[in-house]
Amino acid sequence: MLELILTVGNYMNSSAKTYEPVHGFDISFLPKLHSTKANDGRRSLLHFIVQAIQDKHRDLLSFSDEFYVLADGITKINVLELQKQPQEIKRELENAREELAAAKETEYEIDGDRFIEAIEDFISLADDDVARLEHLDEEMTNA
Repeated sequence: MLELILTVGNYMNSSAKTYEPVHGFDISFLPKLHSTKANDGRRSLLHFIVQAIQDKHRDLLSFSDEFYVLADGITKINVLELQKQPQEIKRELENAREELAAAKETEYEIDGDRFIEAIEDFISLADDDVARLEHLDEEMTNA
């Protein structure tokens, strides 16, 4: 399907003086297929592509079935990745707490050093963020 859209785009641009065929396009262009009108002002590029599929590429009529399978797998992967992130952040926060404890135990002090104060502020803010992430994760899991 995307290859057909690319081919149509290359054909449309082939009359330009500076034309060079492209090998890809920005996927954000897809919603604009409907608003890109033909020279009659009534039909859109999307109409043309659908007509071409119905006339010459009927095998593409079932392409959406393939996307459902793909989307299901992608959704599962993304959810699993999202669920890993709060635990990873918690581990990093624990490392920061250990660094803070070590810094507090040291007898060596540098004038103007704000590490302890800064890391305490950071940990406090990060704890709040992790709590929000865990809450959102729980909502997502229960949805």
